[in-house]
Amino acid sequence: MIAYFVYNLNRYSGAARQALLLAKNVGLPIVIFNHERVGLSVEKISNLVEIVNLPKSRVLSLFVILYFIARKKVKILHLHGFFEHGIFIGTVLRKKIILKTTLLDSDDFDSLLNKRKCKRLILFLLSKVDVNVCQTNPIAEINSKHIDVKKIEVIPNAVRLPERASLQKENSFCFVGLVCDRKQTYESIVYYLNNYSKLPNSILYIIGPTSGLKESQSQYYEKCRSLVIDCRAEEKVIFTGNVDEQDVVSYLSKSKALLFFSKYEGMPNVVLEAMANNCAPVTTGVGGVMQNILEENEYDQLTLSSLSASVSISDIDDIIASKALYFQAKKQFSLEIISNRYYELYKGLLP
Repeated sequence: MIAYFVYNLNRYSGAARQALLLAKNVGLPIVIFNHERVGLSVEKISNLVEIVNLPKSRVLSLFVILYFIARKKVKILHLHGFFEHGIFIGTVLRKKIILKTTLLDSDDFDSLLNKRKCKRLILFLLSKVDVNVCQTNPIAEINSKHIDVKKIEVIPNAVRLPERASLQKENSFCFVGLVCDRKQTYESIVYYLNNYSKLPNSILYIIGPTSGLKESQSQYYEKCRSLVIDCRAEEKVIFTGNVDEQDVVSYLSKSKALLFFSKYEGMPNVVLEAMANNCAPVTTGVGGVMQNILEENEYDQLTLSSLSASVSISDIDDIIASKALYFQAKKQFSLEIISNRYYELYKGLLP
């Protein structure tokens, strides 16, 4: 039995959604400890996968985790993000610990040490990790300064692919994710209005939650709404609100391009999903992350040197017609390939 530690499985967390996707397909028994403070509940997803939504009390959560680890005879703790208590539990109970670094400039080891006061404690916890999974080579290079490089495995995120590449495209574009400053939603809208809004029947879908936000996020959302209203683009820019996973796939399948200008990421799931649906990710490079995702030719065509630059619609159409993005996703990021890599990793750690 393997235990996953995740944050906010029921919200817009790419890392948690990726963990659930992996759990459903790796073919081993897994219990997922969801840290969301929504109240204690247990949900059985399949014969192999069970979700434990932890209670609001941290103390009670700790007892729930210990209870299920003992009851399920858990051998491996796979932490999808830096869970200090997860490493402590694994160390005390002598479980194998896999730590997945999920976000560059957030939980890479340089960032952890820079943000935390007790650096010695962080280094001690990192020394107890058996395997550190990094999504990209830049993250692995950072983490290798603080942990034995032999403990590092570079495994990208996985994506489920349709049977064939989508070629039935409209002049639609999309932004997918939390409407916030880090994701640069405002800049995405500006870029669309400047470059694609005058195409026939053109539309931009802003796909992500617009309610239940923190105060700062609500203010940012209103800023984006005001931009659209001031530009008289209400019929061009549509805020869909939060939609389910299959609806996201439908939007990507009919869209020509995903506008992705996030300031920093680990390995963005939405870019992989766009590629799987033959939707071109127009990006700013995201601190070098995109070089680990796109092939050189597509990287050169789709990566902006700045937001004042642009990718022509003819270049986007050519890339879509070539199906290059779909086949690259199939070769490098398919769910079958990545699930098998984790299966082998888990089997190598199990007694």
